[in-house]
Formats: sequence, structure tokens, C-alpha cells
Amino acid sequence: MKIASKAGIIIACFVFLMVLPSCSRETVPKSKIVSWVDPARREVPGGLKKAFVKYWDARSRLDWDSTYRLEAPHVRWLLSLDDYFARHRMAGKPKKVVVKRMIRLYPGAVELEMDLVLEDARTLKDETYTPRDYWIELSGRWYHVEKNPLLRFF
Repeated sequence: MKIASKAGIIIACFVFLMVLPSCSRETVPKSKIVSWVDPARREVPGGLKKAFVKYWDARSRLDWDSTYRLEAPHVRWLLSLDDYFARHRMAGKPKKVVVKRMIRLYPGAVELEMDLVLEDARTLKDETYTPRDYWIELSGRWYHVEKNPLLRFF
């Protein structure tokens, strides 16, 4: 009887240890174009990873309605959907995004260093860039910040 109860306890502990990690981690959706390298893989919170993948996957499909909804509220206040579309209509199509590092600018505001491969809309040739992507967290939700070079604030 003692051997059976010890075996039961060991099995219960094993099951608990196998289930516990899956409960504590947020699952990040799979992406055909987004990948993460260290230190970004460790630094970027799960909620931001989800929003980032959703945003860049939508951009890779040139789905401007979806990317507009993921823009920060102040960006949507400044730009109507029509203005946003006009601004992006000749944007290159993202083919690969590699997130390398996260820099915390302020509480709830981050900058992501990345490598970006775009298919140029005019020439259809791939071009590689190293932009920085900006995100803010509001009420527990992450939003992309469309940068306007004329407006140098978040």
C-alpha cells in the first residue's frame, strides 16, 4: 500500500510540473515572417509579442484595416483610416522581420530593434532595413506607434 501511494504522489508531482509551465506562459502566435533572437526573445513580454506578430503579419498581407486598429489611439485620432491608407498605399511588403532587442523608453513605452526585409512596391526587389518599431501599453494592451518625423513625441 505504501509503494502505491508513493508512486501516486510521484506521478501527481510529475503531472503538476508538466502542466505548470504551460499555464504560466503566454502563447505567441506562429508567424511566417516574424522571428525573435536573444536578447529580444527573453526580454519582450508575451502580450507585446502577440500584438507585434498580429501587426506585422497584417502588414505582410497589406491589410491596412487590421494594422490601423493596432495603432495607438493618438495615432488613430491624428490619422483617419483614409489618411492612413494613403500614407501606406505604396509601402513595401514585409517578407521577414527579426526582432533583436527591446529598449524600455518609459514605463509602458518600448522601442524594438529589428531587421526588416521588404519587397519594394515599385521595383519588386527585396531591400533590407534596420528600423526601430515603437509600442505603448495602455490598460494592459499593446499598440503600435506610427512615427511621424514631423511629430517627435509618442
